Amino acid sequence: WNICFARGPRLIFPKAAILPGIRQQTLQRALPTYTTEPISLTELAGYDAAYFTNSIDPALPVASINEVTYEPHPESANAIATAYAAVTAQPI
Repeated sequence: WNICFARGPRLIFPKAAILPGIRQQTLQRALPTYTTEPISLTELAGYDAAYFTNSIDPALPVASINEVTYEPHPESANAIATAYAAVTAQPI
């Protein structure tokens, strides 16, 4: 699992010592608005949405982190869905 945050259609993954997941790498290749930034707990309310990503679910919405809650955010959800659909599957 990786987590990302949205501001409008832009996805921001935390800049940290992490193992980038397959889905994160897929979104990185397909999204022109993909960035990494340091993200602190005090900044969470400044994002429109948060998503978990993994190899099964491209973007599982996060409802809350501590006292910060997130509502459904169609703009970022559509950006993720469009990026995911644009990546051609590779045969195994």
